[in-house]
Amino acid sequence: MQMKRRSFLTLLALGGGANMLAGCAGAVHGRAEAPGPGYRGGGASRLRTVIFEIAPIGFAFHTGLIIHGPDGHVLYDPAGFWHDPRAPRVDDVSHGLTPELERSYLSRDENWVPTEYWRVHLFDDEVAPDVARLATELSQARAPAAFGACAWNISAVLQELPGYEDLNFALLPEDLLRQLQPRTDLRYSLEQFAA
Repeated sequence: MQMKRRSFLTLLALGGGANMLAGCAGAVHGRAEAPGPGYRGGGASRLRTVIFEIAPIGFAFHTGLIIHGPDGHVLYDPAGFWHDPRAPRVDDVSHGLTPELERSYLSRDENWVPTEYWRVHLFDDEVAPDVARLATELSQARAPAAFGACAWNISAVLQELPGYEDLNFALLPEDLLRQLQPRTDLRYSLEQFAA
């Protein structure tokens, strides 16, 4: 465990890890798959803005948007690495996000960094079904994001939704985090994943 931590922090200190994680932790995905049937969970429509932070150094490095819509649950993960064959991905949108798959995304359990280093900021917003549908449509309409452009793309989608018109474009996940944290209309939670 100590060796994993030391190796990880050494990689960041050498700059390779910091450069790789700057802004986003992903790559452009092409149109490889067609969406399958959407998972429709119970409950209200909801937007869940997710910001990942590397806990030991307080570095917010990636953001995504989980949409619980009436027609299915999707993940908009611009320039993200997360992929699971059970959630077919078209460009930056994964379809059919079950609670198990959502947990996998949030815990980053498939990634190369040990899970004890993740801190996840969650901003939940219960919305009308039409707003969730619009968020899905806007996410699907965006071109695949370039490396480091996750916050820019997430903020661009949010800006077009009711209640987010005053949001500024975010160049980095930290910028988006600073804008969302003071809001009292969103339900905020912080998760720390342990090994």
